[in-house]
Amino acid sequence: MFLLKIKEWCLYPESKLKVYQPYLALIVAQFIRYLTQRPKKTQPNLLLALDEFPRLGYLPAFADAISTLRSRNVSVMILLQSLAQLDQLYQETGRKIIMDNMHYVVVHNALDHTSQQYFSDRADTKTTVAKSPSYGTGGSGGTIDVLFGSSSTSKISVLVLASS
Repeated sequence: MFLLKIKEWCLYPESKLKVYQPYLALIVAQFIRYLTQRPKKTQPNLLLALDEFPRLGYLPAFADAISTLRSRNVSVMILLQSLAQLDQLYQETGRKIIMDNMHYVVVHNALDHTSQQYFSDRADTKTTVAKSPSYGTGGSGGTIDVLFGSSSTSKISVLVLASS
């Protein structure tokens, strides 16, 4: 069995993104259209990662294509700052369709209330005990001790986002 591993990257400086936005949106739209025509369960699995996704602008077929791409073994990962950016481009219904079809959701810093509520509702919590080395000087009140305590075990809560 021959396994082909290809990593393709298309990087543009952020300062040029506004200039190239119409062309990049066209390229991404054509690429998505091409991927939706793959036969179901085609190998290899692909990851389509789109950083600064909202800056591409509205892609008319994206919300419809995203559910088709899942059945074609294409995972889509969009990176954005806020759900409000998706609402602005795709309205609330389009945002829900897009987010419901994401394989992976990573939340870095949800600052607006809508994003916080959405991810809180979507997440489940699990409390676990984690052991880690103590970096203090035996409880001397160093920075690490003040921030994290000098104990070598602590309870942490982990958010688990369930994929439907």
